[in-house]
Amino acid sequence: MEFSREITVPQLTAILINAMVGVEIFHLPQYVIRSAGTSAPLTVILGSLLALAGLLTWVVLGMRYPRQSVFRYGESLIGRWPARFFHLCLLLLFAVLTALAAREFGEVVITYILRRTPVEVTVLVMLVLAALPTRNDLNSFAYIQLFYLPLILVPLPVILVTALKDSEVYYVQPFWSGDLPGILGGMLGVAGLFQAGLILTAVMPAMRKPRQAKKAVLWSVGVTGGIYLMVVTVVLAFFGEAEARLILWPTMEFSKAVVFPGDFLERLDALFLVAWVIAVFTTLFSGYYLTVHGLAHLFRLRDHRPLSLFVLPVIYGLAMFAQNVLQVGDFVRWVGNSGLILSFGYPLLLLLFHGIRSKGGKRDAEKTASST
Repeated sequence: MEFSREITVPQLTAILINAMVGVEIFHLPQYVIRSAGTSAPLTVILGSLLALAGLLTWVVLGMRYPRQSVFRYGESLIGRWPARFFHLCLLLLFAVLTALAAREFGEVVITYILRRTPVEVTVLVMLVLAALPTRNDLNSFAYIQLFYLPLILVPLPVILVTALKDSEVYYVQPFWSGDLPGILGGMLGVAGLFQAGLILTAVMPAMRKPRQAKKAVLWSVGVTGGIYLMVVTVVLAFFGEAEARLILWPTMEFSKAVVFPGDFLERLDALFLVAWVIAVFTTLFSGYYLTVHGLAHLFRLRDHRPLSLFVLPVIYGLAMFAQNVLQVGDFVRWVGNSGLILSFGYPLLLLLFHGIRSKGGKRDAEKTASST
């Protein structure tokens, strides 16, 4: 599959931020605070740094093969069938993560907005909305992501900063709780939220200057990690550790309690939901896009468009597999943590094979030079 090489650094940055900021922004504070207590902000920072290291590994690989996607250079490094096995596992991982995000979106919507609407309807509508644009090319995908980025980045920080006036600083102390296993567990959970950034592997070969992908990764992880840090810190400072542990979606609850100074705007939860729905759409869009285009690469198809509707029943079935919202949360955590082995371990394997082949090539060149 050929790339037009028109994607810029701002476009890639927008794609990565939109992919990584999604549905989990509601559930993240409860999960991290349960794991690490008042060290939740520290856990978010460590998880973001771990995710940054994993994504930079993919960038290093992409710089070695700037005109190829991982589906092509992976086969040349470790062989066709082993690489196809890993690629199929990666695509299955993203199909499951996309499905679980759609299901969690549906659960939040029927809880706070459309209480009489079956969750099957909200999940199916959101998946169809994500599936239809994937029929476009990569440039259209990038323009759509860039268009929606301000609608996500502007409201979220404004609402979070507004909540600070009703927060207590002593709720976030001590910064180090001493629970090292809890901090490490929460760190892996936070890093799992950044796995959607692997859309990088599909976009990087289409960049005008693939070597500048590192800038996009640094900016996107910094912005996304900053949003996660603000959400977790504000929720912890607003509710306190004990109460935040008991609320399923604490971000939504505190947005309902916060009011702009001077009673200028009383329903911040409505504004928050608008930004969140857009964030969920762009996340599902990225996960769906990576799955469809990855399958097209894997099966050597010249046109990915038939796959956009072909995989819809599969992802919908995965989304409806869980029995209830608690199972959805458990699946998200388990799949996210387990997927880290594949999504951040596989590039290390490829780099190892790249190093071995590079050394082998140098030895052959030295032998040829000495014999002549």
